[in-house]
Amino acid sequence: MIYVTHDQVEAMTLADTIVVLQAGNIEQVGSPLDLYHHPKNIFVAGFIGSPRMNFVEGGIAEMQAKIAIVKLSSGTSVRVAADPRGARIGDKVTIGIRPEHFVQGNAGVDCITAKVVVVERLGDSTYVFLESNVAKQGLVVRMSADSSVKTGEIISVGLPENACHLFNVDGTAYVRSAVNRK
Repeated sequence: MIYVTHDQVEAMTLADTIVVLQAGNIEQVGSPLDLYHHPKNIFVAGFIGSPRMNFVEGGIAEMQAKIAIVKLSSGTSVRVAADPRGARIGDKVTIGIRPEHFVQGNAGVDCITAKVVVVERLGDSTYVFLESNVAKQGLVVRMSADSSVKTGEIISVGLPENACHLFNVDGTAYVRSAVNRK
């Protein structure tokens, strides 16, 4: 059976296989979890997930075997577990991270400092909307229900390298790497 919907939540819950279309072109075909964990481009990454994936722009500062180190406009460097083959130092890239994958505070990961503009308490979780000079459209972070964060506060949120996605200037995803850190 083929079912057509513009509602990604509906597609994720009903489908065995999803075909993501943009302007009549197939962007990606795969299982709901494959699209969620391994989007092939920024369009799919931003479309699948609710709330949508956060995007932060930067440039490749350093490349290691399975790690790209991205320098943000704030000067902060963020480690991303992605295979940077084909990239060069200085290339513009976009880091993607889902709201549920941020960690609050400095938990031994690279952090972004941002101002809390809205706090949405939903009972089982809290969504915190942040304003930061590194994200044009702001950031959305899912926190625990008992989070005490308040509007106007300046907080740090961490970007675990294994939770980040990396996209080139054309919006194509670099292959994610599994990196084990102790």
